[in-house]
Amino acid sequence: MILPKNPEKFLKNFLKVSPSQAFLLTGGDEKVEKLLVRSLSGGGESFLDLRVYEGEALKIEEAREIHLAAHQSALSGSKIFLIKTDYIAPEAQGTLLKILEEPYPQTYFVISLSSEALLLPPLLSRLTIFRA
Repeated sequence: MILPKNPEKFLKNFLKVSPSQAFLLTGGDEKVEKLLVRSLSGGGESFLDLRVYEGEALKIEEAREIHLAAHQSALSGSKIFLIKTDYIAPEAQGTLLKILEEPYPQTYFVISLSSEALLLPPLLSRLTIFRA
């Protein structure tokens, strides 16, 4: 779905009624990334359990690290994984899919990519897509 010009109110209302725990942001808008993370964390400015994975590509090793971390208890409140990359290797997508099929409560995933076409259909089907 395409986000409105002022997405803050939209995201707040959407997250109240949506059971989604995994999101794909396309368009590379860092303001929207920060806004979504803040909304998922309950609106606070303190992100005690925010884990950011940035780089040119997300490889299987990083996906396995995310998988292990997703099974650990949160430090406080929500646990959020922000994945900002240009490419996610197919093997890494498979590992992420396993996590998203049975997500832990209060564990959220935000993937920021230039295009949804970079993801395989099974993983894409588990994501709520926002276009900035």
